[in-house]
Amino acid sequence: YIFSRAGDQIEVADLSAMTGRQVCYPLGWQPPAAIQQLLDQGVLRRHSPLGLQECARLLLLKRDDLFIADRNLGDSALRAAGADMQQFHRSRVPFQSSTLHFIVSRQHPRAAELIERFNRGLETLKARGEYQRLIESYAQ
Repeated sequence: YIFSRAGDQIEVADLSAMTGRQVCYPLGWQPPAAIQQLLDQGVLRRHSPLGLQECARLLLLKRDDLFIADRNLGDSALRAAGADMQQFHRSRVPFQSSTLHFIVSRQHPRAAELIERFNRGLETLKARGEYQRLIESYAQ
């Protein structure tokens, strides 16, 4: 998702609206290909603080114009920065969609068991709220 200020909403469908703006993308994070292309062309400038929470603060201070993150990380960073969520706009659609997967070779003798244990553990983390706490601590 693209996170911008409520009074300056930026949507994924209108990348030309990013012309001349500054995107906050944490140090070490790889921007999506379309954003990297805008950066390479000099159409968009990048600011790279250490973490996403800093991006949320810089957006609030109007030092940066937008940041890109998944819904959970972006919302967590804004909350952690102490921001009023009404001050921000999250694009209606995600910038890109990517998923993470736990992969085990089919030839592994315990493949089904390992996948089942992983899935059970993930559900337990979510049910206890620990998964959300991990997401929020990662955003910092």
